[in-house]
Amino acid sequence: MLAGLRRSGFEAAPLPTRGPGDAEGLARDAAAGGAETIFALGGDGTLRECAAGILGSNAALGFLPTGTMNVMALELGVRGRAVDVARAYAKAREIRLGVGLADGTPFLMQASTGIDAFLIGSLRPNEKRWLGQVSAVPAIVRALAKYHFPSFEVESETGIHSATLAVASNIARYGGRFELTSQARSDGTSLELFLFSGRGRGAAIKFGLSLLLGRHSKLRAASFERIRAATITAGPDVPFQIDGDVLRHAPGRPLEISLAAETLRMLVPAS
Repeated sequence: MLAGLRRSGFEAAPLPTRGPGDAEGLARDAAAGGAETIFALGGDGTLRECAAGILGSNAALGFLPTGTMNVMALELGVRGRAVDVARAYAKAREIRLGVGLADGTPFLMQASTGIDAFLIGSLRPNEKRWLGQVSAVPAIVRALAKYHFPSFEVESETGIHSATLAVASNIARYGGRFELTSQARSDGTSLELFLFSGRGRGAAIKFGLSLLLGRHSKLRAASFERIRAATITAGPDVPFQIDGDVLRHAPGRPLEISLAAETLRMLVPAS
């Protein structure tokens, strides 16, 4: 990996992490020390942590995807093995990526509330390690069996809405190759808010099948809205997630969704 980056013209040095959260501090320190580009080697969670560390600095962010889903790699058009991607950075272009905030915590893909956050919280590390994307299947079964689909309130520019699932999206893709919010642009001007008000397992299964078929926008319980800010007020039994990781949030306290004032410099292989 390092050899590929060096061949692409970068003076690369490794900064190994020891656990969740380490990448943010390492990226922040590297940017403060004058590093021009930070490469995130890992999955969407590692990329989000690195983005949080360098947001507001002059450093750019590159992605060497080795995670389970690699949703941002799909969104950015970064294809192939990480070692090949490293060599492809010899010809790279820079884009500006908008960043969402959930109570001030940056996210690149989505912040959501409801069954998908519960599903992420029920994923077991050994499942994710050995089964890859298939690990979602037993987690979905557990979520449908255990989740009670409580309603909560979402306040946006158009008023107060009741929902059982709320997703504030910065990108179109969701959970892999599926497009939940096709109008999301990630340009820093707005987020797309998806709300679903269906209750119970039957409604959740109908939504899931509709998403698979690309017909979820036709559901009467679904709505879409472009936003710059929203407030989600939910009970202590409603979980939150950002970019595929559980978001630790004080139970019962409203969650503020907004856009970061700064955009993120992102390097993408030209090929």
